[in-house]
Amino acid sequence: MSEINGPKFSVNQVNFSGIQKQQNEQIQIPKTNEELINHLSTLGERDRMEYYCGVYFKHIEKKEYESAYNLLYSEFKQNYFPTLEEYVEYIEKTYPKYWALNYDDITRQGNIYVIRLEVLDVLGSKEDERVQRIVLRENNYNNFEMSFQVI
Repeated sequence: MSEINGPKFSVNQVNFSGIQKQQNEQIQIPKTNEELINHLSTLGERDRMEYYCGVYFKHIEKKEYESAYNLLYSEFKQNYFPTLEEYVEYIEKTYPKYWALNYDDITRQGNIYVIRLEVLDVLGSKEDERVQRIVLRENNYNNFEMSFQVI
């Protein structure tokens, strides 16, 4: 269990924003980048990686594709999605319309983290569910780049 200004959450209980409230508890969201960096510095590696993945997938959920695209390694974009349009096409055909994330495994290899997660279709269609690996490099708190297994 991890704390964010008091309330507790389980790392496997996530919704689209990456954190699920329990029993109507309010989660305090840092208002400034400095507050966010201070908060991230108190988290363990696993919780930070889940937070960063949550940021990325929140952009996708809100159809903020350019913001999500900008979080990707430049070399990864060049190799797989040279244009934003190609990236958007991939996202829209790959992920279910309504989904949730389940973080299965997180391993560290130097300054690189490999996150194995399940993208679950909340409407219950098993054929739209995916297991995907995310590769994330944390340059500093709230400064990260990522790529993913193209499925």
